[in-house]
Amino acid sequence: NIAQIVFGRNREAAGPAELSPLEAVLERLRAEPEGRISIEAYADPDEREPQRLAAARAGTVLRFFLERSIPQSRVSTVVGLGGRRGGVRNRTVDIIWLPDGVRF
Repeated sequence: NIAQIVFGRNREAAGPAELSPLEAVLERLRAEPEGRISIEAYADPDEREPQRLAAARAGTVLRFFLERSIPQSRVSTVVGLGGRRGGVRNRTVDIIWLPDGVRF
């Protein structure tokens, strides 16, 4: 896990402060052109439309990379629901580094 973003409850948008950890990921992607990332997005089961919300959070982060010229072929997404006792952890998007040769 090389970066994590915590979203506000029932929110799919993220501001510059929340997205700032992605800058380091972007630099690593540029420095290691064979590397890939997995965007793993979650929503709390008690949030409104949690499955749609988790997917929208993944989309927010994916757009960050696509708008900065990272090819979609270097990014995969996983969407899931957090557990009942997950707290803030249920509202995160984790960025997982996938070294060259690893497919997820």
